[in-house]
Formats: sequence, C-alpha cells, structure tokens
Amino acid sequence: MRKALSVFAIIAAFATSSALAAGVNDQTTGTIKSIDRSTNKVTLQNGEMFNVAKSVNLANLRPGEKVTVTFSKNGNMMHATAIQKAP
Repeated sequence: MRKALSVFAIIAAFATSSALAAGVNDQTTGTIKSIDRSTNKVTLQNGEMFNVAKSVNLANLRPGEKVTVTFSKNGNMMHATAIQKAP
C-alpha cells in the first residue's frame, strides 16, 4: 500500500510540474493602450504587455478598444494566443 501511494505521489508531482512548464492558459480583460505591429506586442492600459502570436490578427484591433486576452505566462513574459473584442 505504501509503495502504491509513493508511485501515485510521484505521478501527481510530475503531472503538476508538466502543467506548470507548459504554461497554463489564462485570460484577462482590459483596454488596449498601444499596439506595436512591427514587434507583435500589445499593451493594455493597466500596464500588462503581451507578446502576441503571429497567428493573431492585430489588423482589426485599435487602441481604446476593450479586449479579452488569452495568454500563457513563462517567467515574466506573457504570450497572447488569442485577443478578442470584449462586450
């Protein structure tokens, strides 16, 4: 029984560390302060800055628009995988 619990604990620890390493997606809603299309970066009015995936179309977004950003965090860097206009 003790051995089975140890194996379970090791598997649970590995699964948790793998999820953290992969960068679990999160969301935030805010207003766009600026868009730098040359570097694919978006900054919200609250100061959050995102490196935006090349697959995200920035052409339809404008400063002042309220958006929802789906992102993952890797250290201090936030990587946006989707940006949608918010209601």
